[in-house]
Amino acid sequence: MRRSNDPSSNVHFDFFLSEMSVSDAHGGGITLQRLLGDKLRNIDRFFHLSQFGNDYPPAQAVQDRTVDLCSWFEQAWLKRIVGCTAAMKLSQDRRMTTVHAKSAANRIDSMLASGRPARAIVCPQGQRSVETLEHLKIQRPVEYVSWVMDDHVVRHTNGRWEYPLHFRPLFEKHLNEARAVFVISSSMAEFYEREFGIKNSIVLIPPAEQLAPPMTTSIPGTTRLAYFGNLSSWAADALLAIAPFLIANKISLAVYSAGSQPTKTSAWEPIEFMGRTPQDELLETMRSYDGLVLPMSFQNRDKHMVDLNIATRLSQYLASGNLVLAVGPDSAAMIRYLREQQAAIVVTDVNATSMREAFHSVKNSHLRSRIVLRANDIVKNQLSLDTARRIWSETIDGSFGSRTDRKEARHTL
Repeated sequence: MRRSNDPSSNVHFDFFLSEMSVSDAHGGGITLQRLLGDKLRNIDRFFHLSQFGNDYPPAQAVQDRTVDLCSWFEQAWLKRIVGCTAAMKLSQDRRMTTVHAKSAANRIDSMLASGRPARAIVCPQGQRSVETLEHLKIQRPVEYVSWVMDDHVVRHTNGRWEYPLHFRPLFEKHLNEARAVFVISSSMAEFYEREFGIKNSIVLIPPAEQLAPPMTTSIPGTTRLAYFGNLSSWAADALLAIAPFLIANKISLAVYSAGSQPTKTSAWEPIEFMGRTPQDELLETMRSYDGLVLPMSFQNRDKHMVDLNIATRLSQYLASGNLVLAVGPDSAAMIRYLREQQAAIVVTDVNATSMREAFHSVKNSHLRSRIVLRANDIVKNQLSLDTARRIWSETIDGSFGSRTDRKEARHTL
């Protein structure tokens, strides 16, 4: 397999296609910038297909190359005419999504150089990017890699993983025809191999910050914990699950989130909301607590995110040098990873006994030292930026540098 002297590949891409934009405010966009660095200049255009890309606008470095192909039904002017509910239903109607996909494919085709195949990076978070790419492939050959950071389409129903009937064969075709498939966790890799027979390259997200010294001793006084991240349901559910046990165990929990705070109810009463922390103060703030809470929902509605996804904040937590307290179901991808690596205190059954033992462990110097030193080692050897870029570069160069069958090779950390 051909190697590049640079830690990331020099392969040129005509476009990036996704429901999301390459944003400074979203985990997926942050990951792309972190991994590709200045090699983002090797991508000519960035097409995003959803309002999500506008909610988290593109970073300045790619702003002038970004093209918004958002559905008409997500446009503010149409919502004012037909109402938000009607517009949402129309945007999800299969006939309308097909119309949108064809229209977006036509616009992309018109902006590409005529008479030659195109090369792309696709980050399919939903159905739109997969459908749009399929319509574009009718108009011209497209060589592409697929990088699945979140699978927002699959659902766990009646004990089974299910895709919409029309989408499953389309997604299987998408994955099989990709020159390479990147995924965010070993759990996702196993899932796609089991469901579709797809071999993947697993790229764990490296931290943005430099590795901080391990905090082998806790801070004297009351045990203080903190959570840094958004308050979507897959985080909020677990935070609410542990909230009733905070006061009884003399634990304080602060939440730092850039999003809006939930409605203040008695359930949230033991938790203090601190707002967003400036990036240049983040590490210092994280290290001012005894431990960092990593919550994962126990609800079936969030299972597709929890079981398959590894959040950007995981590597950030491990690189902070502070102790991680992970709370979530056994099946969660991050629980699996942290338990296997022995890099966190893990709670998979929230009750009075388990939470008392977990909070006590935060102050246990021997246990704490062993865990944070192990986390430090993991960041050095598994989550380094050089490691992630090596996997990316070798896979990309091998996929586009030769006709090697990607099903014969699998890169893992």
